[in-house]
Amino acid sequence: MSDVFISYSRKDKAFVEHLYQTLKEQGCETWVDWHAIEWTEDWWQAIQRGIEGTNTFVFVLSPNSVESAVCRDEINHAVKHNKRLIPIVYQPVEAQQVHEALGKLNWLFFCDADRFVEMFGELVRSIDMDLEYVKGHTRLLEKAIEWNQQTRNESFLLRGVDLQTAEAWLVKGASKQPQPTQLQGEYISASRAAEIQRQQAEARRQQVFMAGVGMFAFLAFGAAAVAVQQRQVAERRGINAELNAQSLTAINLLESNLGIEALVEGLKAGQKLKSATQEVEPETAMRVVSALRQIVYSVHEQNRLEGHGNTIESVSFSPDGKTIATGSWDNTVKLWNLKGEELKTLKGHRDVVRSVSFSPDGKTIATGSEDATIKLWNLEGKELKTLKGHGSHILCVSFSPDGKTIVTGSGDRTAKLWNLEGKELKTLKGHDVFVASVSFSPDGKTIVTGSGDTTAKLWNLEGKELKTLKGHRSAVKSVNFSPDGKTIATGSEDYTAKLWNLEGKELKTLKGHSGYITSVSFSPDGKTIATGSWDDTVKLWNLEGKELKTLNGHLESVESVSFSPDGKTLATGSWDNTVKLWNLEGKELKKLKGYGSTTASFSPDGKTIATAGEPYTAKLWNLDGKELKKLNGRSLVVQSIHFSPDGKTIAAEDGDFTVKLWNSEGKELRILKGHRAFVSSVNFSPDGKTIATGSGDETVKLWNLEGKELKTLKAHSISLAVSFSPDGRSIATGLLDGTVKLWNLEGQELNTFKAHLERVTSLSFSPDGKKIATGSEDNTIKLWNLEGQELRTLKGHREQVNSVSFSPDGKTIATGSADKTVKLWNLEGQELRTLKGHREQVNSVSFSPDHNQLLLASVTSDGEGILWNLDINDLQQHGCEWLNDYLKHNLNGKPYQNLCTGSAAVSPWEQAMGWVRERLSRS
Repeated sequence: MSDVFISYSRKDKAFVEHLYQTLKEQGCETWVDWHAIEWTEDWWQAIQRGIEGTNTFVFVLSPNSVESAVCRDEINHAVKHNKRLIPIVYQPVEAQQVHEALGKLNWLFFCDADRFVEMFGELVRSIDMDLEYVKGHTRLLEKAIEWNQQTRNESFLLRGVDLQTAEAWLVKGASKQPQPTQLQGEYISASRAAEIQRQQAEARRQQVFMAGVGMFAFLAFGAAAVAVQQRQVAERRGINAELNAQSLTAINLLESNLGIEALVEGLKAGQKLKSATQEVEPETAMRVVSALRQIVYSVHEQNRLEGHGNTIESVSFSPDGKTIATGSWDNTVKLWNLKGEELKTLKGHRDVVRSVSFSPDGKTIATGSEDATIKLWNLEGKELKTLKGHGSHILCVSFSPDGKTIVTGSGDRTAKLWNLEGKELKTLKGHDVFVASVSFSPDGKTIVTGSGDTTAKLWNLEGKELKTLKGHRSAVKSVNFSPDGKTIATGSEDYTAKLWNLEGKELKTLKGHSGYITSVSFSPDGKTIATGSWDDTVKLWNLEGKELKTLNGHLESVESVSFSPDGKTLATGSWDNTVKLWNLEGKELKKLKGYGSTTASFSPDGKTIATAGEPYTAKLWNLDGKELKKLNGRSLVVQSIHFSPDGKTIAAEDGDFTVKLWNSEGKELRILKGHRAFVSSVNFSPDGKTIATGSGDETVKLWNLEGKELKTLKAHSISLAVSFSPDGRSIATGLLDGTVKLWNLEGQELNTFKAHLERVTSLSFSPDGKKIATGSEDNTIKLWNLEGQELRTLKGHREQVNSVSFSPDGKTIATGSADKTVKLWNLEGQELRTLKGHREQVNSVSFSPDHNQLLLASVTSDGEGILWNLDINDLQQHGCEWLNDYLKHNLNGKPYQNLCTGSAAVSPWEQAMGWVRERLSRS
């Protein structure tokens, strides 16, 4: 493995020798071919291996190197394997002669010998950037290539820790450069698949072995049940291993920005979970469900248009939103419906189709091509007219709002106005180089043009130049008017978009892309701007220039963005030959909006949520996030609120050392008075007849529903958490001094154990009453038995743990933390999933008691509550609805249609048993 590979022309050898020596002095291992050896197979293989085994590919730009066929082959090989490319300029070159992969990067200029030291410093910084990730890229690439060259022999695949490391690297690669290659992805996926097969094979070996043991036992002792039991164990291990791997793959795909593929994989895992005939471990089931939940609520890509054979250069919605037109480097235009079905292919251009535009009535399509013509078509694909007059390729075309005029921009430095008969009306002259983009104002009186000369210009219909917009530092590739006509957006090769008023004053600069901005578009309501870039992303912005969202998923540069007329869908075309349809609304998490909440609790039937913490008010919500009731108090800033077991009474601390009781209609019933300091925790006994309250006065009090004080337990420290055991016979309290105390209902202290180094903020009994989970300001969660023996310590939160909650089956623990996350754990202390989405610290988490619809509520100090859906049936329904069009109409989606038809996959064991039953029924 080398640090740097230098590609250069032999005519520039003197400069490269100086560069090589300086790199060597810096400790960089550099691969350079010093000899102009004849072209032989062995020589080219050596070059290929040198490129494959290097971390960074440096290309020395000069007139000699850009004309060299060998240099171009070297670049192509580096691009094929997604190598980090750094172009350095030794001698000035014409930009259009440079390889397209280098053209979109920042160049380092070594032309001035006096600045060599300065520029060399920039080069070293570029080489060292994110070096560990890049080394991982090289290492995995070499392994993947070797595997591929050895006919994908399984003995070359990754295993164990190496596989886990590679999968973690693949996840990181989603947001890094250079991106993982397809071969690397296939190599890691094949390794994971082989790992699953090995586990299943091991399970089968155990099955065969134990079957033999069982037969021996049967012959010797008549105990055939042993073999059956061991076979079931082996099968159970196999299905759990497969489900765990599948959910991990789904998340890896999501984090690699392959949303549709991730959702398909998540649905496959969900279907397999539901149809599993062997027992699935609780943590495995939770991994599958939480992975599917994360995908369902994260994915924005809803469909994909695949059919062009080359780059998609332009995308446009029809005015009624029912049709999408796409223009491509394959010289064709295609029409699609919103379901993703290809309707028509328009053939007639002899070169790349650069631009497509619908007429305002939607009956005509205008297309501009590098063959220097504009063509008009009807929706049946019939060519109506060809417009000729430009002296070079057509880069852009647009209709006027009344549909009577067409404006076009060209490489001949002009824009032209035409009528629908193909007559040239006006020529707009004034730009110094090509006109890349044109747009009419909504009133049709003004035209804006963007050019490679770094400016945009405003014109009237007579061809008079009205204003020049100056401010970009490179070519303006896209221009667009806002729907109200008051603002102009421009996108440039200087990586920025800008907003201007009609006087030419710059209003805002949108910064965030790391590549040329090729397309800019306003949403129909004018409140959002979409930009597409050579950094392979689409970004959404508001009018203040704030970045709202980044849409990742295209594998190569984005060339065109277009909003649907209703603003709900964004279509984007890319060099990866696809158009992606993004649903901008997405599947929203259900949220509970308030001022500030510290606690949440489900009603016993799981249909209502109570939250408190907002001054003077507690609130009741339904599962759709709709506010049902307000429970008013004097200064209700509380740590705890709870429903009685029958759901008819709600108890919460009030701010004057009291506890208030309401009925479910929000009517105040009574006030419990007796504490001499703030009340920090309240809880009902399982039979609903007793209420326990913990206070800053270092006591815990027991009350009946009439408000009579039954018992006072002296804790000798402030009680921050109090909970009844499920059988109602004991009470646990978590204290400020880090201890936990257990009491019986007579007030007798049963046990005290030092739980944490810092205060205990929350505690919860497991549903079977055998364990207690505690959360603390020491950032940990601990599991205990009732004798005070520590069973597990759960570590993972970066800040204090504010809340802990057991799932209804007692097999999963949810925790909320000041680090703004919710985490799910199994009873072995293994972290199953981190739920992210909150902007402030999580104060409370609570599982719904409904086994049929598993939900988790979490609330934060900024008043936002989130309902996390963990119901596999509901999640699968949402996932299937989201992918409906893709699965029905996309060729890559159709093989997975059975995921959503209700037909579950049948396991081989089920097939075999069905065959046995059938044979027995016949005999």
